[in-house]
Amino acid sequence: MMPETTKPVHVFGGSAVGYQRPDAEFTALVPQGVLYAPVDGVQVTAIGYLNGKLHIQIQYADVLRTDNHGYPYFKDAAGETLYCTSATYFCLDREYQDRYTEYVFDLPEGDLNRYEPFGYFETADTLVEGNWSITFPVEGQP
Repeated sequence: MMPETTKPVHVFGGSAVGYQRPDAEFTALVPQGVLYAPVDGVQVTAIGYLNGKLHIQIQYADVLRTDNHGYPYFKDAAGETLYCTSATYFCLDREYQDRYTEYVFDLPEGDLNRYEPFGYFETADTLVEGNWSITFPVEGQP
């Protein structure tokens, strides 16, 4: 028996041009452990092709305290950048501490060797707590 490579997950959001949130489930790659960790708190956990599109799954650890986030992208030899067409957010733990994002690229398998992978990631190691507020002016409002 072959191991599972995909599984349905409950989606809590998404983004990108033309993104439409699925009603309740998304077919995600099954995490394969840490394949690559570009920075602390950010781990690539699965890469594969589904329905002819490249999926890259990234786990952002402890997001309720750190707000770790970012995105992968590709560049070709001419410096042209290829961004994902959609990103779907989901959690696999009951505490919602570790957020997964699965980025989908319109990048056929035969063209993958023409691109170099890159990523932009933000992490934080502190949490601001307490009674605080922010005020700012709104232009055009009295």
